[in-house]
Amino acid sequence: MIKKKLFLITATVFFIQISNAQTDSTGYFGQTPPGESAVVFAPGLISNRDVYTIAFSPEGNELCLVWPPNLYYSKLIGSTWTKIDTAYFEKGPVDGSVNFSPDGQSLTFAKPNPVAGNPNNSDIYFCTRVDTSWSQPMPFPNVINSTDREAGQAMTMNKTLYFSSGRIHATGADVFRAKCINGEYTSAVYVPNLSTQYDEDGVWVSSDESYAIVESWQDANKKDLYISFRKPDSTWTKLKNMGTKINSASQEVAGKVSPDRKYLFFASNRSGAAKIYWIRVDNIIKNLKKTVFAPIVSKQIHAINIKTDSVISYAIPKNTFTCEYGTDSLKYTATLNNGSALPSWLIFNSDTRTLSGTPTKAETDTIKITATNMDTVSASCTFKVTVSSQTSVDQFKEKGFEIFPNPTTGQFTISFGSSPIQKALIEIYDLQGKQVLSRTFRNTAKATIDLSGLPNRMYVVKVIADGVNYEDKILKE
Repeated sequence: MIKKKLFLITATVFFIQISNAQTDSTGYFGQTPPGESAVVFAPGLISNRDVYTIAFSPEGNELCLVWPPNLYYSKLIGSTWTKIDTAYFEKGPVDGSVNFSPDGQSLTFAKPNPVAGNPNNSDIYFCTRVDTSWSQPMPFPNVINSTDREAGQAMTMNKTLYFSSGRIHATGADVFRAKCINGEYTSAVYVPNLSTQYDEDGVWVSSDESYAIVESWQDANKKDLYISFRKPDSTWTKLKNMGTKINSASQEVAGKVSPDRKYLFFASNRSGAAKIYWIRVDNIIKNLKKTVFAPIVSKQIHAINIKTDSVISYAIPKNTFTCEYGTDSLKYTATLNNGSALPSWLIFNSDTRTLSGTPTKAETDTIKITATNMDTVSASCTFKVTVSSQTSVDQFKEKGFEIFPNPTTGQFTISFGSSPIQKALIEIYDLQGKQVLSRTFRNTAKATIDLSGLPNRMYVVKVIADGVNYEDKILKE
């Protein structure tokens, strides 16, 4: 059974002290629109007593609000709002949020419906538009309503219904979703990430399902408003607190964005009684999205040590960065740490994330790899590439090293001299820097390599044996 946490809300019915109709030229009761600081909406008119939630129709000409325990309604006719009065289509008590559907053809809210063993049960109801009026409320089917409390609902443009329900956890609510297919609702399913181990007692979802605002009890003492964004794979990002511009040390609930997507309306008891606040939120949401989808460095790249005249072909691991969009969405660039271009010998293929080239002199460079997502938000990591002098051919031959036959029709042998070496690593690369073969030999004076399975062409042979590094070319014909 879900505990009701409607803060500072009294069940006493107050007499509405509004006798005159309100003129309006803005669609918001003549109120001066706020900036990015939350202010009380319509003080003395709407926020003049405990109020839980407010909703404007998509056309901006209808208003519903919950002055507990009842639902109230007003309509804009010309430039004048009618008296805010008990909704003619619902005279009884309601529970939780009220919302218009994005097409303006439906109105949803929850009504108490006590059942055996659960006196706090509520079900979600809907009204449909009939000409210029609203029908009497009807309950959603049992695939949505259960014997546990359902409330805090919102409908998307394609009529998918998101709502909170206590059907899984007896001490808290989770977010569920039911799709409407051919006019029929499918069974409600639990929505990961919009639901947590905490109590999520209400949800609002944008008409295109691109983001959701959830009231969550993640703070042990109060609810805050959190946001989640829908990812390209249709899953949701983890809930992120909407920040101190919206949330306070008090309690914030019933958040929803205006139909024009400019303003967030929500209830807060930061000034004592529960009032409706509003704030300009389009840029706030845009910046929250950039934060949520920003690439993150998840794994550092180790330093690379190579010799002069040797071939480097190193692909930046795909798991170096993570991103909620998915790593396939990232675009990569490579520069020196100070932003300068890479050394002339080093080439970066952004499609394969591969650094390749052949250095000719000893040097040490700090390379910066930058990953940028589709919102042009970036993250970078750095690592060092150290080039040291290569052992010369003469030094190689002085030790008795020899490669034969060259050219070869398949097999060739590397002689390490008269004395066995303890360990030798032999790597074969094509001329594009791609490694095609690697073998390790121990305690031997010779090593035989078989190129029979490779195409006839020129290859680079790299030998690292007991501290000696050497590269040469071999032709397979």
